[in-house]
Amino acid sequence: MKQVIILIALILMSQSKAQNSRGSIGLGEGSYIQGTDRFAPKDNFKSLSLNASIEQALRKNFDEKSRKFQSEILDLQWEDTKDDFWMPKIQLTLNSGEHRVGRLRRGSKTANGADRLPGGSLALSLGEYTLFNWGKDYLAYLNNKETYRRSADTLKEDRRDLKHDIVIKYFQLYYFNRVVSIRKTQLRHASFVYRLNREKVTQKKVSRQEYYQSRSLYLKAQNEYHQSKNDLKMANEQMAHLLEDPSGTQYILTDELNYKKVKITKYEALDLAKNNNPGILDAQANVEKAKREYEITVKNNLPLPKFSVNLGAYTRTFGEATNSTTYTTRSGNSDVDIVASVNATWAITGSGGLFNQRTTDQSHINKQLYFNKLAQSRHQNESNVELHLKNLKHFENQITIFEARNTTLQKTFDVVLENYLNKKTRYLDFENTLEDMISADVNYELFRYYHVQEKVNLAREIGIEDYPGENFESLGQSTVGDN
Repeated sequence: MKQVIILIALILMSQSKAQNSRGSIGLGEGSYIQGTDRFAPKDNFKSLSLNASIEQALRKNFDEKSRKFQSEILDLQWEDTKDDFWMPKIQLTLNSGEHRVGRLRRGSKTANGADRLPGGSLALSLGEYTLFNWGKDYLAYLNNKETYRRSADTLKEDRRDLKHDIVIKYFQLYYFNRVVSIRKTQLRHASFVYRLNREKVTQKKVSRQEYYQSRSLYLKAQNEYHQSKNDLKMANEQMAHLLEDPSGTQYILTDELNYKKVKITKYEALDLAKNNNPGILDAQANVEKAKREYEITVKNNLPLPKFSVNLGAYTRTFGEATNSTTYTTRSGNSDVDIVASVNATWAITGSGGLFNQRTTDQSHINKQLYFNKLAQSRHQNESNVELHLKNLKHFENQITIFEARNTTLQKTFDVVLENYLNKKTRYLDFENTLEDMISADVNYELFRYYHVQEKVNLAREIGIEDYPGENFESLGQSTVGDN
């Protein structure tokens, strides 16, 4: 029996040496943290506050920079649309034919050669304008304006979403940092008991079963600790991507979570969402455009005259045998007339149906479709607001429970650990109490993070950047100078 025990001890010692030689956590004396976790010169550490992260993202994020360019392009396109409708379209055009600037070789055939002198025309066109067409052009203009307005607002909403993403990501980082600290505490307690039992097992003061149980707990704590560190590294990389920091940046957070219960009510949220929710605003814009499109379709199906005027053009013609200036409104005529014209086509058979009835019906159905989508968006928004508020209430209840439970579990663990060291309780009591305490600590931080995430998502659903009387920047409370 003694030979078997000696053999097991030798195997354990060889495993310990092998693990130490690979840079893993040693089973002998020393730190329970891997040597690779030490700060290295190549590590890129950066202090980061919530305000600083929001400011940097809005300034440096590549998607946000792209939105600024898109906004400028959108403004230029809208200026074109606006000028085309409201302003006279005066154009200066220059046309010239080919003329000879040099001759490389004289051929034997000289007919139809290039002219020696330039010829062509320079024209100032004053344009043709629609004076009245029963509002059809104006309705189309209003639809273009609606499209521009929603496109510009969407870019602003995307900028707001970026801020919300940063708030969520910052407190996700905070959560993972807290989990690493909690798992480190778990590993420290498990390591202490394991090392204690390893010494006692050789003295036969504890059973081999208890020794292996403590070893299993120690190895499990290692796994969970290093998993939490890997989760933190992934979150750091995601934050670096949003902030456009160098890859591999590790953040030292200078703000902690300032937990605040949500104050907004369901009715306040729904009232704000009517004018701010992006889905509702999109649906409302589509309804207005569909109404105008239907009105245009109906008017196009009527024999309504279009009144217009052609202000003509001044043309300067120049060339080898021509040099004159003329003003014309149409070929061979210079009268400025207000004219009326009717252009209407009605199908008898084929596409569109009799007298274009199917085209009109389709436009009317399209209008009803967008009214239905607007009702659906409002209903979906109400449902989402209700879900977010219920989740927030649930998280607040859980946080209150865990605050009380964590205090009790900490005191329980202190008593159980002391009793275990004094041989007054079983090892399983120690293990279960430690795991309960650590699990409660992790869940407490998780529900606090979920609460922030849900608050931000509720604001996103409403369509607001911050709650009335409360901004998200206040969720970060500086820890600089605190001990």
